[in-house]
Amino acid sequence: MPPENDVVPQLTQANESLRREIESLKAEHQQLQGTLHNREAEVKALMGAPPYPVIARFDRDLRHTYVSAAVKLATGIPPEDHIGKTSREMGLPEKILPLWEGTMLEVFKKGTEKTIEYSVNIAQRKWTFQSQMVPEYTKPNMVNSVLVITRDITRQKRAEMALLENYEILETIHRVGQALSGELDLQKLLQTVTDAAAQVTGADYSAFISNQLDSNGKYIISTISGPPQEIFARFPIARTNDVFDTTLRNGEKICLDDVRQDPRYTNKIPLYDMPDGYRPTRSYLGVPVVSQSSNILGGLFLGNGEVGVFTERHERIIEGLAAQAAVAIDNARLYNEARTQQEHLRITLASIGDAVIATDAQGRINFMNPVAQALTGWSDQDAAGRTLEDVFHIVNETSREVVESPVEKVLRQGSVVGLANHTLLVTKDGDEIPIDDSGAPIFDEDRNMIGVILVFRDITERKQTEKALQESESRFRMLIEQASDVILIVEANGFYIEANSAACKLLGYTREEILQKKMLDLFIIPSEKPLREAELQQGKTLLIEREMIRKDGSHVPVEISSKLLPDGTIQAIARDITERKQNERRINLLLELSGAFSQALTFNEIAEVVVERALKALDGLLGTVALLVENGTMLEILNLRGLSPEIAVKYRRTPLDFPGPLNDAIGSGGIIWLESYEQYVERYPHFAETIKNNGSHSTVCIPMTVNEKIIGGFNLSFAFEKRRNPDEEAFFIALAQQCAQSLERARLYEAEKGRAAGK
Repeated sequence: MPPENDVVPQLTQANESLRREIESLKAEHQQLQGTLHNREAEVKALMGAPPYPVIARFDRDLRHTYVSAAVKLATGIPPEDHIGKTSREMGLPEKILPLWEGTMLEVFKKGTEKTIEYSVNIAQRKWTFQSQMVPEYTKPNMVNSVLVITRDITRQKRAEMALLENYEILETIHRVGQALSGELDLQKLLQTVTDAAAQVTGADYSAFISNQLDSNGKYIISTISGPPQEIFARFPIARTNDVFDTTLRNGEKICLDDVRQDPRYTNKIPLYDMPDGYRPTRSYLGVPVVSQSSNILGGLFLGNGEVGVFTERHERIIEGLAAQAAVAIDNARLYNEARTQQEHLRITLASIGDAVIATDAQGRINFMNPVAQALTGWSDQDAAGRTLEDVFHIVNETSREVVESPVEKVLRQGSVVGLANHTLLVTKDGDEIPIDDSGAPIFDEDRNMIGVILVFRDITERKQTEKALQESESRFRMLIEQASDVILIVEANGFYIEANSAACKLLGYTREEILQKKMLDLFIIPSEKPLREAELQQGKTLLIEREMIRKDGSHVPVEISSKLLPDGTIQAIARDITERKQNERRINLLLELSGAFSQALTFNEIAEVVVERALKALDGLLGTVALLVENGTMLEILNLRGLSPEIAVKYRRTPLDFPGPLNDAIGSGGIIWLESYEQYVERYPHFAETIKNNGSHSTVCIPMTVNEKIIGGFNLSFAFEKRRNPDEEAFFIALAQQCAQSLERARLYEAEKGRAAGK
C-alpha cells in the first residue's frame, strides 16, 4: 500500500481530470442541445405550410427505414411499402439515380449536408423537387443514417421561369426603346415597332395604322410585320370601320379572343378578307399610340388566326411599345420639321456659310461678317475698300507658294469655285489657319455680275479629327494584331482583305497567302448549315461553330462571330475551341459510361465497360481492370484486352508489391502516368520487350477507391504519346470513381443475393 503522502496527490490529480472530463461532457451536451433545437426549428419550418415535404430516413445500404405520411399524398404509395427498399426499387427514374445515390453516398462518406434539385415528368407535366440530405450520427464521426427532406419546388421554379420571361420581355422593350431613341427616320421607326410587336406576341401580323386619312377618307397601313406590305396595299381600311375607329378616334384599347364572335364588330372584322395563304383574323389586339400632347397619332394592331392568343401580358407589352413609339414619333416629327427648316436656312445661307466676305465687281471688300473678321484679324471697317489679296492672304501648306485668289477666279470664270486642299489662311498677325472655301458670283436681275461672295471656314478641328482618325486606325491595327482571336475581314466578292497574326498562327499561312484565298477556302460549311447571308444582311451578329482548314490540311474547330460592316464587308472573329470540344467529349463519354455502369451487375460486366467501351472511345490500345484480393496482398485481373494470351495468363494474378505500373499505382494510392515509351522503359525495364511487342507508347494507371479504401485499379495504354494535363487527369479520376462505385454496388448486390439464398 503506497504511503499516504503519495495517495493524496494522485487523488487530487484524478479528481482534477474527472472535473475536466465532466466540464467537457457538459459543453458537448449543450452544443448537442443547441443543434437539436436548430434542427427542430428547421423541421417545424419545413412542415409549416403545404405542399408538405416528404421526410425519409435511409440506412447505409440506402434503404428506407422511415418515411413520413406525406409520401402517400405525393406518390399514392403508403409509407410502409417503402420500408426496407431502396429508391431504385421504389421506381425512382433511372436518370435521377446517379445523382440521388451518389449524393447520399457522399453524405455517408463525408458527413456533410447536401441539397440536390431534379426534375421528373409526371402526367405530362414537369415537376421539380429539392431534396435536403442531412447526416445522422449514433457515434462521433460515424454517420449511421441520412435524413432526406424532399419538397416540391415546382411552383417556385415556374415563378422563376415567369420572372425570366418577364425579364426577357422587358429586355426586348428596352432594346426596342434604345433602337427607337437613335432612329429619326419615321418609316424605319414604325417598322421597328411593328416588328417588335409581332415578335414578342407571336402575332400573324402586326401593323401601324396612322390616324391620318387618304384622299378617299380611308385609313392606310403605314407599316406591317409578318406578310409583305405590298400584299396589304390592296386592302385600304374604311374610316367607318368601328374596330379601328374605337382605337384611332376614341383612343381605346381593344383585346378580343375572337373578333368574329363580338357583336359590336360583326361583319366589320379587320382584315378578315385576307389574301390567299393568310389566315383570317380571330384573335385581335388594338392599342392607340398617343402623343405627349394627348393627340392620337395612330394605333398598333395585331391579329392571329387562332382564338385566344393575346393575353393581359401581351396587352401590357404592346402598351409599353406604343408609349415608346409615341415619344419616338414625336421626336422624329420634330426632327423632320427642324431638318426642313434647316434645309431652307441652308439654301438661304448657301452663299455665306461660316465666314463671309463680299466684294464688288473689282474685287474690293465691301462686307465681312463677324466670323470672317475673327479669322482674318481684320475688322470690317479696316478691310472695307481693300482688295481681297490685302485681307485674305492664302498659301499652299506644302509648297508655301501664294494661292490665287478665289475671287479672281470667280470674276474670270463667272461660276462657283473652291480652294484646293492644303490651303492656309495667313492672318493679320501672321498666324496660319487651315481653311476650305468657295466663291460664288453675285448677279443682278439682268444677270450681270456685280460682285463675289466668298465663304470659308476654319478646318483646324477637322484636320485634328483626321489626324486622330489616322491614329485611331493605327491603334485599331495594333489591337487587331495583338488580339489572341482570329480576325478576318471578307469583301463582298468572297476574298479576304484582312487577316491578323492570330489567323496566320492558327492556320499556318502567311498573311499574303490568306489574302489570296476566298472565304470557303478556309472554312468547312456543311450542306445542312448554310452561310445564313440573309441574317447578316439584316444586321444581325451571327455566332456559329464551324471547322477551319489549316495549311497542312488538318481541321480545327472554332466559334465564329460574324457581322456585316457598314462598308459591306464581313468581319469574322474566330476562337479556337479545340479544348472545349475535348472537354465536351469527355463529359459525354462519362455520361455514356455512367449509363453503362448502371446497367452492369457483375464484376466482369463492369470491367468490360472500362476495357471495351472506354478503351474504344479513347482510342486506347490496351486495357486492364484488377481488384485486390487475399487481404490486399494480391492483385487479380478481372478483364484484360490487347495482350497475347500468354502474357495475360502470366500476369493474371500478381503480388501487390510486383514492380509494375498498375501495382505501383494501387500500392501508392496515386496515379502512374507514363507519357512516352522512354519513360515506360526507364521505370520498368523488365517490361521493355512486352511493350515494344504490343505497341504501347504511353499508359495511365488509376487506383479505385470506395469509402477512402483502395479496392483495385485500372490501366489504359495508348499507341501514341498521351500527355498529362489536368483535364485528362480529372476525367480518368472520375472514370475510376464511377467504376469503383459500380464494383461496390455489384459486391453489395452479390452479398444480398447470397443472404437471400441462405434464407
